[in-house]
Amino acid sequence: MLDMLEQMNGLLTAAIFLIGGALVIFIYDAYKQTEDKNLLILALGLFILIIAGNIPSLAYLLASGEIEMIKAITISQYTQVFGILVILYSALRA
Repeated sequence: MLDMLEQMNGLLTAAIFLIGGALVIFIYDAYKQTEDKNLLILALGLFILIIAGNIPSLAYLLASGEIEMIKAITISQYTQVFGILVILYSALRA
């Protein structure tokens, strides 16, 4: 059974996905209205960043015995850098 801290981690992970998903949807709606490709690239970068930020939590909750935490953190950091670079590209392209 999950202890209280693990339950909070799971709830916060779900909340981050929901709030981040809402933000991506709002940006995508703005893209549909303006057809500005920079907004689409921004939405992609934020999507990557939201997923990447939760990789360690997902690895802990779903595969705690199979994946070492340092591997999950390292994968998360590389993916976050990629997401930030995509966001930076969308800003510099504007």
